[in-house]
Amino acid sequence: MKKRQANNKEGPSRVLLVCVYDTIVLEITNEVVYTRFSPHGHILKILIFERGEVTKFFIEFSDV
Repeated sequence: MKKRQANNKEGPSRVLLVCVYDTIVLEITNEVVYTRFSPHGHILKILIFERGEVTKFFIEFSDV
């Protein structure tokens, strides 16, 4: 597997990273992420994790 280079010669990625800093009001679940981002393309995977006060999630789409 090739390492992604800093100058991004490989082009755009099918994976989107989203960081949410205020999750006190809104609970982030797979269903919430899917509902919000599925209009932008077919979603293959969603990975959600929390680090302190920040919730991050990766969304993998079927194409760019």
